[in-house]
Order: sequence, then C-alpha cells, then structure tokens
Amino acid sequence: MAELTEKYENKIEKAETWEDMQKVLKELPKVTLRQRVEELCEKYNKSFSLICGFADIPESTFYATVNETRTPKKELIIKTALALGATIEELNELLKLAKLKELYAKNKEDAIIIYGMKKGLDLEEIDMLLKSQNSKMRFFKEKDDE
Repeated sequence: MAELTEKYENKIEKAETWEDMQKVLKELPKVTLRQRVEELCEKYNKSFSLICGFADIPESTFYATVNETRTPKKELIIKTALALGATIEELNELLKLAKLKELYAKNKEDAIIIYGMKKGLDLEEIDMLLKSQNSKMRFFKEKDDE
C-alpha cells in the first residue's frame, strides 16, 4: 500500500499542468475502510468473526463500522488492528480511512498504544497499561465500569 501511495505522490509531483493533475485524479483508486480491512484479513489470515471474538467487538457493530454505516470510533479501529496483528503504519492507514486522527506520539494514550505495539504486546496487555495510567481510552469494560 505504501508503494501505491508513493507512486501517486510521484505522479502528482510530475504533473506540470492542471490537466495532467486531473488525469492523476481520475486514476486514484477508491479505497474503502472495508476493502483495506479485508486486505489485512487476507494478509494476516484472519476472519471478521475471529477479529470480533478476539477484540470483543459485537459483529453488528464491527460490520456497521467497516461498511461505514456507523461512525467509526478510534477504539474500535485500534482493537481491529491489534486483533489483526497489524503494524502501526497499517493502523494509522485504517484510522485515516475511518476519517480519524492517526496515532500521535505526544498524546499519552496514543504513546501507550505505540509502545505496546512496538513491544509486541497484545490487546489485553495494552489495555492494562492504559488502565495503569488512568486512561479514558480502554478496550475492555470492567465489571465495576458497567
């Protein structure tokens, strides 16, 4: 995916006129959140139902989110990426496709997630780190949270 982005960045840079740029615009692929999640599922050999089970996401919520009939929440996109075993770059791409902000190292919660991903921690381990820092962002509800 990064190669494809670089390809279009090069075409944009080489466009000398607005007409050249319009040709580039017509060539741009229309990538949806669902398409990218499906590509990552194939890459990591995971299914939608496996992701939902691992990340504790109701299937109806997951499908509504990836089909973009429900406003995506950052936590759900992060949980999806972690359940897939995606890279930070892939997670940020999913966040962009969901029209959400990418992980930002100066944000405490994002920094914890980046740290956890770089250390190979799983979803529950990252959730515990967030809890230890009294984070508002959590991936799993506790019994006393309900």
